[in-house]
Amino acid sequence: MKRKPTIIEVIKNPKLFGSLPRFTKLETWAAWLVVLKAIFGLGMTAEDLIIFHRHTGRVSPPPNQRSPITIGHTRGLDYNYFGTV
Repeated sequence: MKRKPTIIEVIKNPKLFGSLPRFTKLETWAAWLVVLKAIFGLGMTAEDLIIFHRHTGRVSPPPNQRSPITIGHTRGLDYNYFGTV
């Protein structure tokens, strides 16, 4: 059985989302990629863990545990999205 790609692999793959203009330069997406890794329970590099700690205050992602995540948008209106990490 063929292994399904991770969300990170899909974003980076030029045949999938990687071909979209928004995903051609992922340097500015570092924090969002770490959020996705936490949500999907993917492994993190040492650099990812530093980003994770900076934004959450946690030393490491909780293993198989749900945690609330709030993402705000500020352009005149505030939207709060609640999910689990």
